[in-house]
Amino acid sequence: MRNITKLGLLPAATVATMTTMAMLNTGVASAADLSKGGIDLSILGNDCPTGMCSDLATGGYNVNGAPVVGNFPNEAKIPGTDTGLSGFDEADTSAQVKQYNVASILSDPAGAVEELIVTGLDGAFDFLWGSVDTYNQIEFFSGDDSQAIFSGIDIAGILGATPANDQGNYHFDAYVNFLGDFDRAVLTNVVTGETSDETRIAFEVATDVPEPASLLGLAVVGLVSGSTLLSRKKQAV
Repeated sequence: MRNITKLGLLPAATVATMTTMAMLNTGVASAADLSKGGIDLSILGNDCPTGMCSDLATGGYNVNGAPVVGNFPNEAKIPGTDTGLSGFDEADTSAQVKQYNVASILSDPAGAVEELIVTGLDGAFDFLWGSVDTYNQIEFFSGDDSQAIFSGIDIAGILGATPANDQGNYHFDAYVNFLGDFDRAVLTNVVTGETSDETRIAFEVATDVPEPASLLGLAVVGLVSGSTLLSRKKQAV
């Protein structure tokens, strides 16, 4: 896991600058916004820290399901298009996202699966949570043991948001970072009651993909700070 300090709800350029400064000063991550079952959740902003995100596999994670390309407004929004929460940079940052993954109840749009399962994790997982919804859920496992469950409701609670409509859509994105004792994460949707169109029940995610120059800069920072960056040990598929 890249050693990322909690940066609040800031534009990507500010995030990158402040991350570098914080790493130079401390080399450690700050306190979490929420902890469950020994797993810490921090919200780092509402876009990609280094200015580009892509699907989880491109970001180095082992994940089932193909990447999704394109905008499907009736089923799944590109992460970076929901910017309506007060306090966020309201610019549309979807152009930063080249591809993304979708978990949806009816595996719609093409490429989506009912459950996104990310394996080979080493206690660290970060991603851009697109269009946060009440029914989005991520469960962490260590071996066969469930460690903790986080939902879109948790994210909204941290930020003081309320649902924008009766479908449970909050209309904002959040870049999240999880640290703890886990090796697998399952992203899915849990819906109670009836919905008018279940194909619209979606959990959209992408992850930060630093450009080579950014990686070089982080390496230099690590040398200057005298600390080793935490590796999230992503395993490419």
